[in-house]
Amino acid sequence: MQEEKFDVVIIGAGPAGLTAGIYTQRSNLKTLILHGKATPKLVLAHRIENYPGFLGSVIGEELYDTMKKQAKSFGSLIREENVIGLVLSGKEKAVLTGNHIYKTKTVIIATGSGPRRKSFGNEDKFIGFGVSYCAKCDGPLFKERKVIILGNDEETGEEALDLFNMGVNVSIYTNGADLEMNDGILNKIKANGIKIDMETKIKEIYGELGVKGIITESGEKRDVDGIFINYTMPTSALFKNTDLDLEENKRIKVNTLMETNIEGVYAAGDVINCYNQVSIAVGTGATAGLSAIKYVRKLD
Repeated sequence: MQEEKFDVVIIGAGPAGLTAGIYTQRSNLKTLILHGKATPKLVLAHRIENYPGFLGSVIGEELYDTMKKQAKSFGSLIREENVIGLVLSGKEKAVLTGNHIYKTKTVIIATGSGPRRKSFGNEDKFIGFGVSYCAKCDGPLFKERKVIILGNDEETGEEALDLFNMGVNVSIYTNGADLEMNDGILNKIKANGIKIDMETKIKEIYGELGVKGIITESGEKRDVDGIFINYTMPTSALFKNTDLDLEENKRIKVNTLMETNIEGVYAAGDVINCYNQVSIAVGTGATAGLSAIKYVRKLD
């Protein structure tokens, strides 16, 4: 396996990872950003209306492309390689991929909440035309309209409550899965009359120019105006043998400087316990980058 050395290796090329890379490379730290094949959630955001600096809205894919070009313009290397192992103890750390061993002074983990898990057959056809992955971003577009949110965890419950507070007629579908929500969230959901359907399994979406409804596995048609999907795959498997402290929900535990319990290792974005918002990913990425810069300067 080929070996290369860097000052900073960032795992993940979403908003948090790219922002961290912009900061570290601008400070003349040799920076590598690694990413897999999964599509960043930002790219799937059709319209974002709550990101500062844009009147009206910005297309998620356009914002992502700009961030990536900016990171490259300062000299950050961005490579598509799957990380298969981490050695985080000691002053020199190692990030292993299929073809490389990257030795580095510091590691920033920005892998997000995980790659999107496809929920049903024709989901991709309706992305931006009634299918969304961000209630806070797209919820206001569905005021006084009927939507379902697909998921079964506490984040699903919180997003359903957000949609309800935006004036959206929302129901929760777990697609047959058991609920994994605490009593506090469940009580709020019930108090607001939000329906939870744990029996129905969705086969596909129907509609021509946009979502008109769902077809269940039993063949029943149900009219809805939009579908919010909250399923992701966990990224915590990568950190299993690293001694990183994780939260109860398997996200990485950090302090306000994005420092983990391992010296020289930082985390940012949706992989930590924070609201899954682009602006927050950018802020935590910047903080992780600044902390990494300070750490490397102390080593030199």
